[in-house]
Amino acid sequence: MNATRSQLTKQFNSVKSYLPDIQAAGEPYGFPASLLLAIGSRETNFNPRYKSSPGDRGNGFSWWQIDKRSFPDFTSSEDWKDPKLAVKKSALVLFEKRTELQRLDKELIGNDLLRCSVAAYNCGSGPAYRNFKKYGDPDRGTTGKDYSADVLAREEVFADLLFTELLNASPEKAPLEHPKPEGSVTVDLPTEMPGGVTVQATSSEPGQITTQDVQGVVTGHADSAKSIIFRLFLKVGAFFATIWETGIAGKAFLIVGGIVAVLLIAYELNKYWPKFKPWAVGVFKGFAK
Repeated sequence: MNATRSQLTKQFNSVKSYLPDIQAAGEPYGFPASLLLAIGSRETNFNPRYKSSPGDRGNGFSWWQIDKRSFPDFTSSEDWKDPKLAVKKSALVLFEKRTELQRLDKELIGNDLLRCSVAAYNCGSGPAYRNFKKYGDPDRGTTGKDYSADVLAREEVFADLLFTELLNASPEKAPLEHPKPEGSVTVDLPTEMPGGVTVQATSSEPGQITTQDVQGVVTGHADSAKSIIFRLFLKVGAFFATIWETGIAGKAFLIVGGIVAVLLIAYELNKYWPKFKPWAVGVFKGFAK
């Protein structure tokens, strides 16, 4: 990462008044505020100079360095000088890059899609995708050859800072985990869970939620047993989803493992059933009364 935590904390504090706007800008596309903060940080380190003066030899505008060669209508207006409008444009640009990549390769999902999308923000969708497919590294054509890696490293720090900010502002409703962007998120499908737990499940297609789509945005009391159990469920589900996405071998492993698990459970139930049968019958009769 090309910045220290201390430097990022200073940047975070300098733009704290814009946090609601940054969060609102990313919500339509499933981008957390931490990601948009990280992009702005990488582009300009939130230097006040670039709030009203172009950078990149006159080609980059605002803290998020919107390129005038690609977006002349926006940069020729005065909108870019307003951080609230600039971050909305930045989120839209990132969304467009992600959409272009999804058109190029529908199999590009999860963290790979995120890395390519962030790299494309800097060097374009075509170069980012070609370098990813050929070398496994979408950053080869980016400035410094580390754009997405650096942005995502900064994102981790900003996510922690946002978590702390929320914790200090409202301890009783602080999230147990801060959101991690997946890149393939386009539709928010909030799902209320029992036990004072809220999970923000998102999917690339409306109405279709997979384990991998769940971001793990969990809110509730930190001492809630149900919250802790549900967090564990999310982590286990994400682990199995990762194995499933590895290909045929991963799918075969999970299918065979599932069959073996079912057979073992059936065997154990059959072995101990005689001992528990009288108890189970008694309970059933109790309910029947």
